[in-house]
Amino acid sequence: MANKPSRPPFPKAGTPTSPDEVVIGRVAGCFGVRGELKIEPLVDLPERYANRQPLTAIFSDGRRGELTPIGARSHKSHILVRFEGVNSANEGELLRGVLLVVPRSELGELPEDTYYVNDLVGLTVVTTSGEEIGPILQVLESPANDVYVTARGMVPAVKQFVREVNLTQGRVLVEPIDGMFEPACGEEA
Repeated sequence: MANKPSRPPFPKAGTPTSPDEVVIGRVAGCFGVRGELKIEPLVDLPERYANRQPLTAIFSDGRRGELTPIGARSHKSHILVRFEGVNSANEGELLRGVLLVVPRSELGELPEDTYYVNDLVGLTVVTTSGEEIGPILQVLESPANDVYVTARGMVPAVKQFVREVNLTQGRVLVEPIDGMFEPACGEEA
């Protein structure tokens, strides 16, 4: 249900992006000694790294900058990217953890029931009986389907459990099964 979700610890609630932006990748580390960076793609847009158009870089402290890709290639589950001005492993390591962002207007429409990870993180999970579970903290990728992680449990992102995703209302309606969620504080199991 999410388009190429991330692995822990990204994304986290409060990621400093605007609704007009989409996080397309995260710098996982350096690859080699010449500053090539290993990018964890969060959306299926490998060509976006090869078109020499600047990307917005968001650092963990909220600072922003611009990175211009000058070359890209696939490597296992990552994309290896050379950025203008990053010429050594030391310079590349300074970018570890940086989020790469593009304007939403650059991206096409998603198919029905498909969402960008940063649109899902922070949405409130509510059961069909009206119990508020809490926000989605992260989205995990598994071979069968994505999994929405909350503080009280995990929700497989399949129609059997996820009845509705409402971005406007900021909520995800789920049909839980017994044991899906931990009891809230003060409740008995």
